[in-house]
Amino acid sequence: MLNILKGIGFTDEVVVDKTRRSFKHKNFEIEIDEVKDLGIFVEVELKEHDDDFDEGIKQIYTFVKSIGITKFKIQNRGYVSMLWNPNYSFAEDVTL
Repeated sequence: MLNILKGIGFTDEVVVDKTRRSFKHKNFEIEIDEVKDLGIFVEVELKEHDDDFDEGIKQIYTFVKSIGITKFKIQNRGYVSMLWNPNYSFAEDVTL
């Protein structure tokens, strides 16, 4: 795939060097990424739910709070954007 992308003109401008660990708990999937030069990030995904976004977020927040996490940052950008803008915080603080 890399050769195809290079063949049509793409270049390697940034490499995201990360290690990912995945866990499942009931209806949640938890991904923990350790990203070189950025730090550690946790993603919590609700696997089965209806299309009510607000209810899904509420369930995720309830789960996160139940495991003792009451303060965190929501990252609104991907790793590439963060690597390209190291002095800018895209994160939003959340307190439960």
